[in-house]
Amino acid sequence: MIDIRKIIHTVNPYEARAALYYVSRFVKQAGLFHKYEKDIFVDGKYSAPSEQVRDLSHQIISDIEVSLSEQISEMSQDKILTILDHIAVVEAELLPEFSEKQLIDAKKVLDSMMLPHPDSDKIMPNK
Repeated sequence: MIDIRKIIHTVNPYEARAALYYVSRFVKQAGLFHKYEKDIFVDGKYSAPSEQVRDLSHQIISDIEVSLSEQISEMSQDKILTILDHIAVVEAELLPEFSEKQLIDAKKVLDSMMLPHPDSDKIMPNK
């Protein structure tokens, strides 16, 4: 099987993580997507992946199928689980995604920091 890392190595972690989400979704439900002609990117009201994420997701799916010479919808459960395990490992290696609260908290800490006064050595001379 292909190493997904080679496909996503030039992509920012946010887009890579998003693409891996949609690829995982497709792999888990490939038979349903083909049978009902569902769009893998329609995922409730929050689904609006960028064109780059869509293209990357399709590329990963295609490369998996080419490397294994089989459509994902026709693969055995063992192959499906192997693919999902690989995706999970690659996703875990990506830089962490910060929550909105974490970003707000980090900004508060940074905003609370004061720069040293330019004359701080005169205010508190070294002993």
